[in-house]
Amino acid sequence: MTKPRPPADITTAQGARLRFEVVDVRHHRPDYYADVLAGYKAIRLIDDRGRTRGELVWRLATGQTVEITEFGIYDEADRRQGWGTQLLEAGLASMREFFLGKPYKLRRIYIFCDSINEQGRRFYEAHGFELAAILPRFYHYCDAAMYARDMEREDIA
Repeated sequence: MTKPRPPADITTAQGARLRFEVVDVRHHRPDYYADVLAGYKAIRLIDDRGRTRGELVWRLATGQTVEITEFGIYDEADRRQGWGTQLLEAGLASMREFFLGKPYKLRRIYIFCDSINEQGRRFYEAHGFELAAILPRFYHYCDAAMYARDMEREDIA
């Protein structure tokens, strides 16, 4: 298999040559994207032996919207003990802290879930998330359910 390559260089109508460059996101306009880079956090649930038992990862998706990109209690035996709720609350606290002193407020949080994950879907609905969309064939094995929580309705943003 050949390695994918970016398109060839471009020559403008004026004869100037343009090239493509792939850079680490941390080096892409760091002054402009400082909030985006700072707004990428992982909250881990760690036991006294140092094992990660669950994790919530969030990122600033736009100036006022957060996406939870990863969330869960890893081991099935650890679920249904309230740890997920506490992990979500720790994640919300991290988001609130991030937005303190900003000229804008947290408006919305969203998360994608397998449409076939009934337990996860019930969890999100029980914690203030509403079904915003079903995305057909989003995953190779099923549709995605996109859930959103409107923080403007809450006095916590």
